[in-house]
This record gives sequence, structure tokens and C-alpha cells, in this order.
Amino acid sequence: MYMYDYKCVTECPIVDGEQYVSNYQKKCVIKGMSCPFGYDIEPSGNGCSFKRLVCETGMRLNYAKNACIPIVDEDMNFMPLLLIFAFIFAIIPIVSKIKAPDSFLTSNLIAVLSIFETIGMLRLLY
Repeated sequence: MYMYDYKCVTECPIVDGEQYVSNYQKKCVIKGMSCPFGYDIEPSGNGCSFKRLVCETGMRLNYAKNACIPIVDEDMNFMPLLLIFAFIFAIIPIVSKIKAPDSFLTSNLIAVLSIFETIGMLRLLY
């Protein structure tokens, strides 16, 4: 028994001159028909319909939203490291102000720490 257009049939039909064949799910489909990730074959067997884009635990959708990929916890290690480097680089203008009192502390701090703001903004994008 095969499934075609919400009905059980004993053999796959010929529709508009196309012989439908059974697939691995016991559905009658056009020969060579396959659907991309997140889509399922329509009951009529002549197209794909949106099914779902849900990944299993420990997986997430990739950027193109067409496959599940493993979740990587790289962000957890990146932020403390960024804060440590920001603190170290913030000390440089402060020491410079102590050694050369006529240097501009505020503008130097902004210039040094803007590098880390840029890195943080890029991390939000990717």
C-alpha cells in the first residue's frame, strides 16, 4: 500500500503522463523528487511544502537556515578575555597621563577602548 493524495493505493498512478513511484516513506512521488532540509513532500507527490526548521538539542540552524550544525560555546570564552585585554589597554593611557600630565586622558581612553567596542559589535553580527 502506498499513499497518494491522502488516499491509500495499491500502486502508484500515472498523472499527466508522469509515472509516480514509491519513495522510502511509501508515498507516491514524481520520479527523482526530493525536498531540501525543512521541507516535506506534499501528499499529492508533485512538490515540497514547508515542514519545520527545528533542530535537535545541542544543534542550531546555520546562517543560511538550511541545515542544523552543532552549537559551539566559543562566546563563553571570548568575553572574559576581551574584558581582560580592555582593562590592560585602559591602563596604558592612565599611566601615560601620570608620566606626561599634559596628555589628554579622555581622548586616549576613547581611542584605545574603541577597538574593543568595534570587536564587540562585530561579534554581535557573527
